[in-house]
Amino acid sequence: MEEKTMEIFHQIKSDPLRAFLSLFGVSVGIFVVSLSFALVEAFSQAVASGFDHFGSDMLMLERFPVVAGDGGSDWSRYAARPQPGRQDFLALRGGPFAWSAFAGQTESELSAGDKMMRPVKLLGVGGDWQHLVYSSVCEGRDFSHAELSGSEPKAIIGAKIASGLFGEDGGMTQAPGKSVRLGGRSMTVIGVLSQEGKNVVSLYATDYAIVVPYATAEQIAGVDALETMAAVGPGSGGRDAAVGQVRRLVRLARRLAPAQEDNFAVN
Repeated sequence: MEEKTMEIFHQIKSDPLRAFLSLFGVSVGIFVVSLSFALVEAFSQAVASGFDHFGSDMLMLERFPVVAGDGGSDWSRYAARPQPGRQDFLALRGGPFAWSAFAGQTESELSAGDKMMRPVKLLGVGGDWQHLVYSSVCEGRDFSHAELSGSEPKAIIGAKIASGLFGEDGGMTQAPGKSVRLGGRSMTVIGVLSQEGKNVVSLYATDYAIVVPYATAEQIAGVDALETMAAVGPGSGGRDAAVGQVRRLVRLARRLAPAQEDNFAVN
C-alpha cells in the first residue's frame, strides 16, 4: 500500500499537468452526472405537479386519438372527423361527471388605445373552464354563469397581455374595467390570470391569451377557425365507467347508428 502511494505521488511530481487534467476531468464528470440527476428530478417534479393540477383522470373529447394508427390514411380519416361542438358539450354537461368544460382556440389581435399585441391566443370557453388552464384569476373576477352561457363582450386576459397593454408596473391590477378591442370588437376586461411562466404541462398557455365566452369567440373568429375540445372529470364510478358514458352520450348527440364507428376520440 505504501509503495502504491509513493508511486502515485511520483507520477504526480513527474507529470503535474497530466495529473491536473486527469483530476479535472474526473471532477467535471462527477459534476455533470450530479447536475443531470438534479435536472431529471426537477423535470419529474414539474410534470407531476402539472398532472396533479389537471387530474390524471381527466377525459378529453377530440378528433385525434393520443395514439394514432400507422399511415397517412389514418391521419386523413381522423382529420375528416367533426370537431367537438356545442352539442357534444351540452350532452356531456348532463352526464354523471364531476365537472365538464368546453374550449376553442385560434389566433387574433388585441389592442388598447394606441398599443397593439399580435398574435394573441383567443380562447373561447364554456362550463368549468378553469380545469383546462394552469393559471387562475388573480385580479378582478371570473365569468358569471350568465356571461359564459351567452355572448357577453367580457374578457379575462393573461398576465403578459395585461403588462403589455397597461404597463409593467401595476398593469395587472389596473386592467380590470379597461376596454380592449379584439378582432374589431370592443371588450371589457373583468379579470386577469396569474402568470403561468414556463409550465411543463399545460393544455392552454394563458400568459398571452384572452379568454372570452365561447359564443363570443364564435362571433369574432367564426366556428371553423376554432380548434375545439371538450373535457370531463370522471365521477365516483371511475375512469373506465366515465369513458363508456362519454362514448354513449356523444354517440347519441351525433346520432350515430349502432353499426357506425366512433367519429371522435376519448383521450
